[in-house]
Amino acid sequence: MACILCSLVDASVSERGGLLMCKACYDAAFAADMQVARVYKFQRADPIADNIFLGPEGATLEEAWLRMHKIDRVLTVAAHSDHLAKHASMEYMQIDVDDDPNEALRPYFEAAFAFISKSSSTNVLVHCVSGISRSSTIVTAYLMSTRRLTFERALALVRERRPVASPNSGFQKQLREYEAELFGTTSARRVESVHQVEGLTAFPRPQPSSAVEASVAEASAAGRTHELEGDDTVHGDEHSPALDPPQDELEGG
Repeated sequence: MACILCSLVDASVSERGGLLMCKACYDAAFAADMQVARVYKFQRADPIADNIFLGPEGATLEEAWLRMHKIDRVLTVAAHSDHLAKHASMEYMQIDVDDDPNEALRPYFEAAFAFISKSSSTNVLVHCVSGISRSSTIVTAYLMSTRRLTFERALALVRERRPVASPNSGFQKQLREYEAELFGTTSARRVESVHQVEGLTAFPRPQPSSAVEASVAEASAAGRTHELEGDDTVHGDEHSPALDPPQDELEGG
């Protein structure tokens, strides 16, 4: 695939805004328009876990709010963010990526983790434009690494605090690949043989022997014969007296 503007053919060319463009041309052609189209207003970020707040770019606007929540570092996971205010009391890091399934976020994980964990006594704000895809991918990966969580559990933890968190399909693929790096396989494969629920491992039930199966079949056949011989049946929503327990059983509780 070649960029429609510069004819470049490389890995940076993808469908952006409905057109095949390389990243450089896309940035040059649309960055200004995208910034003008955005409406900037303060929006709160959500505390996720440890020292992490996750939210939209609007959360960066009010320095007083950041300081009130002991936030002294801001990690921006978005391109076209030069317009955002930079507060003197904050330390900043930017990962210059679009919310595009073809973007590679995995190469930035370790640097992002180091920035997030730089201080345990203060907090960090991780944001993209809306606090939905790019920033949630970084936070999910961080929890996978530090808490040894599967992708699904880490994302579930993030969504408990920020329900709109939703990495795009390409970022989810990278998170599953990262899970394989951490654990040697993915949770999607492990659940085929072992079900893990809140730390409890439940193995598949053993299959009954042929003798047990024959006994169950015989008992079932006998029950059907008894039903055919009786007069009490269920038709549609009508109630069958045959299904009522004896009165003495009801009284015995």
